[in-house]
Order: sequence, then C-alpha cells, then structure tokens
Amino acid sequence: MARPDNDYRAVAHRVGIVDYAVYGASAARRPLPWITYEAGWSHLPQARWMAKAVASDPEARISVAAYDSELALNAVRAGLGRSLLPCRIGDGVHELSRLSGAEPVLSREMWLIVHPDFKHLARVRAVIAWIEQLFSERPAAPPAKVTDARRLI
Repeated sequence: MARPDNDYRAVAHRVGIVDYAVYGASAARRPLPWITYEAGWSHLPQARWMAKAVASDPEARISVAAYDSELALNAVRAGLGRSLLPCRIGDGVHELSRLSGAEPVLSREMWLIVHPDFKHLARVRAVIAWIEQLFSERPAAPPAKVTDARRLI
C-alpha cells in the first residue's frame, strides 16, 4: 500500500486513497475493547493510530491482537470489540457501525506496483485497469446513523 522506495525496480503510481474509521458491531451498547494488530504490524499507519488511541485512554482494553485485517474485521463482526477498518469495507458490512463519526480518522495512499518486464502483458494490463477502476469509483456514503463516538471511543 505504501509508495516503494527509489531503489525498488518497478513501475509504480498512486491509484487512490484508502480512508479508515473505527467500527464496531451495531448491536453493541457498551464501550468496546480494541481489536489491534500484533507487534509485528506496528509499522503500519493504522496500527500506530490504534496504539495512540489505546495509550490516550486509561480505561481502554485490548481484546484481540490480530495478525491481519481480515481477522480484525471478523472479530469486529463477532462483537469482540472495535477496530480501525477501511471505510470501503466497514461501510459495506450491515452488522457494523462507524463509531468515530462521518469523517475518516486516517487516510493512506494505495500504490500499484508492476515489474517493468510484465507491464505490457495483456493479462497484467487487464488487472491494472480493474484496480484503477475500483479506485476511480466513489465509495458509498457513510451510513446516516453514526453512533455517538464520545461514548464508545
């Protein structure tokens, strides 16, 4: 997802932005613990954001330390806590509510990286076009009902 360093032998260009917000199960009626990432993922901007959120709240608890974003999503869906998720994903899961408000709390660039020897292959160009189309489409608007973030975050 990050821009490659200059030493990397590849063709790269930014295809879009991934916005993140805090999500929890819609049925939750209590402050939720955090679903964070394992320490090995601490280099990720979303993991750093959650670490700051947990550190700034003396009453914050961690229920799960996930090793990937799919596990974090499934843990949130199961009602085990709240986590920072891509808005394109979280807004599309009817069991989830945005807990952090309508505006994203974090945004990351999404980069497409292609080896120069393969960028002219038809099948690679087809995948590139599909990825670029996904990012050119506007994501659905966030849900109209946003849970009171002050109570849950």
